[in-house]
Amino acid sequence: MRSVEEICKIYFNDQVKPKHLREFTATTPEGNIIEGFINKKPNKYLGSMYIYSLNGLPTSQFVYSMPKIHYCDDKHRLFIDDEYKEYIAYEKLDGSCLIVYPLLKNGQVIEVVPKSRNTPVVDKFLLKMYRLIDKSRLLSFFQENRNTTLLFEMFGVMNKHDILYPKTYIDIRLIGATRESEILFDKELDAICREYGFERPHCLFKLVCYKGKWRHYACCNDPDLVHYMPDFEIIYYPTQQDCLDGIMDIMQVLNDNYYKANQRIAIEGCVINGIGQEGNRQLYLKVKPTSIFEQCKLSNGIPRKFILKEVRKYFDEYGSQVDEIYSEDKNHYLNYVMDNLAEEFDENLVHSKGTKKKIENVFLDVWESLLPPKGIQEVCQELCANYPDLNISDTMRKFAQDYPHLKRQSRLVYSVLEKIR
Repeated sequence: MRSVEEICKIYFNDQVKPKHLREFTATTPEGNIIEGFINKKPNKYLGSMYIYSLNGLPTSQFVYSMPKIHYCDDKHRLFIDDEYKEYIAYEKLDGSCLIVYPLLKNGQVIEVVPKSRNTPVVDKFLLKMYRLIDKSRLLSFFQENRNTTLLFEMFGVMNKHDILYPKTYIDIRLIGATRESEILFDKELDAICREYGFERPHCLFKLVCYKGKWRHYACCNDPDLVHYMPDFEIIYYPTQQDCLDGIMDIMQVLNDNYYKANQRIAIEGCVINGIGQEGNRQLYLKVKPTSIFEQCKLSNGIPRKFILKEVRKYFDEYGSQVDEIYSEDKNHYLNYVMDNLAEEFDENLVHSKGTKKKIENVFLDVWESLLPPKGIQEVCQELCANYPDLNISDTMRKFAQDYPHLKRQSRLVYSVLEKIR
């Protein structure tokens, strides 16, 4: 097996040090056991991992994760050193990031595995949803693209966050892809979708730069949003940032119009998968409606809804392990939430005592809301005491007989029995 120092140099391009890697052992959905190192440093390799063992046998596989999404700033800008450049801004879906990779044995695909940004295999909560998705396209793709990782947003009613998608129960949209350690260009993503039948998020805007002047077009192809998109005049902006500010204002009006009709906002923002300012690398730029962006810049405290969003992400990634993790490291969730908040808010504000206390309160509120009611726990304890020799399936049959009035709680009872057994 390669040394940790070699792994950092060869696979992480010396941008990660051994102290940033966490060793892991995980079981995939099909029962394969993988061991390796996953990066915890919040840079372009956050969540990327190196697998050195498969079912107890040596292997060597690098899996690139989801790169960070940045706001436009001096370092993160779209390429303009050309007479004409065109970019598409896609809807920023509000769900869970799903990184899907092929697990290889002797160069052959033995399983297609979903992971989250911070874990080598998705937690049970997300896995239940992933199993409902048609995976034939994924199998077909990875048989022909074994050195590629696909990045999806998994969204829908079943995976509700802040934005509601009433017409989608659960589905995925392709938001990116990496080949070895390189992010694929936008046109390459379009080609993947055409060939393998994947879908991308809806388009919202087209950005064009011609001879240094920027302008945007509305190219919304979401029939549920077109009606709420405001009319706006054609403006040629002197700078890229001015053009993006114009999009922020339009998205704000879109949300305002949608809220008046539906009592909820329509979009969280948009994301541009574009060529970086140096002209040879892809980057992701996020643009948010004016009100959401301005709330991120408040100096008098982080609004609870932003903390709640990150706490929910934590439970998405670690839901079935929270009891165990919390008993060993009571700061694990705190560090996770603060790292994510630091992408939007000032570092000093994120690490203030007030923010830490607010995170703790929100975390405990969410955790308590996910715990089964005391009455259900007592029912499960009674079932186990009355039928100590039965397996879970047979115990559930007894539950149906003994507690017919609790039929709607069957799923919750099953999950509690799993823990007790």
